[in-house]
Amino acid sequence: MVNDSAKIIYIGTQVEYYYLMSEKIKQINSAVVNDTDMKKINETDINEIAKCMSCFRDAFNDCHPGLPIESVARYRIVNHMMLLDTSDVDVDEWLELIKKHQILDFSVVKTESPLEKTGGVLYVPKDRSCRQSTLKYINDRYFVNPTRRNTVDIYDQIIEKKGNSYYTGGEKIEKVVLLFDNIQNGKSTKETIDKYINGNGATNNDTIITFKCDRNVIALSEILNSNKCKIEIFSIYAAETGIKNVKEHVKKQYPKMNIEVLNPIEELTKVVDKEDVELLKKLYPGKLAGKISEGKYLVVREYNQPKLNIMCDKLLEIERVVALFCKRAELR
Repeated sequence: MVNDSAKIIYIGTQVEYYYLMSEKIKQINSAVVNDTDMKKINETDINEIAKCMSCFRDAFNDCHPGLPIESVARYRIVNHMMLLDTSDVDVDEWLELIKKHQILDFSVVKTESPLEKTGGVLYVPKDRSCRQSTLKYINDRYFVNPTRRNTVDIYDQIIEKKGNSYYTGGEKIEKVVLLFDNIQNGKSTKETIDKYINGNGATNNDTIITFKCDRNVIALSEILNSNKCKIEIFSIYAAETGIKNVKEHVKKQYPKMNIEVLNPIEELTKVVDKEDVELLKKLYPGKLAGKISEGKYLVVREYNQPKLNIMCDKLLEIERVVALFCKRAELR
């Protein structure tokens, strides 16, 4: 083999080594983002993606201590783009898809808190604090007041029994508020509602809240049966279809109970359409693809991404330099 530019003739095993080195260089270069694609990303694009990434600021600070989120965004965008298949897709289309995501900023509860009344109202999170869910993060970051003692601790409300009824805050429990961070199609919300109302094995369940009263562990279903109280379903963000599905479910399953599904503080609006699905198949082929489908919602959820995303879970592991969003592994 002859290298004309270097005036070198390779013979024997040198030919094999040269060939392997040449192929390796081609492989490395094939993964490098081309200059044309990079020029399409401007500062406005970087700032918008950085705004999405700010939903996971604490996690990114652990990975890149002291760096501005915009700098982290530039670094990770380049690495992420190396994985994209842009052979049949313009990088502008990828940018528009990322920017189409709706940011779920839970600071909205600071001005429209669901925790208004204390006496006679029992607030019940969708799951226990040990699950380290998004709602636990919201409670610690936004519900807990840093300047004074909170009158309500949604994960540790004091329950008393007087006669055949249960009390909290010195008043008989007249209303139970089930708290959710977001409702998309309503499937998991309906399952959670059923667990609380039916109470099958609830005192031994490691996901839903139970209560201590007179040294006994009691399920919410016991309180509901004893007090015959009203139930409100509250969500910070929710889709119109999700609210509709939950309303239909409780009306059908619990016609004799007083259950009201409240309107959310903010509505989910960014729906995945057919064009989005086709684009995703090209951008994230094979194992890189997420499980999101047509009719689902494109969201960037503060603290932790939901189960359905445009890319696979591996690309959402914050420790990987390709991760733009963060999805924490579920606790077993």
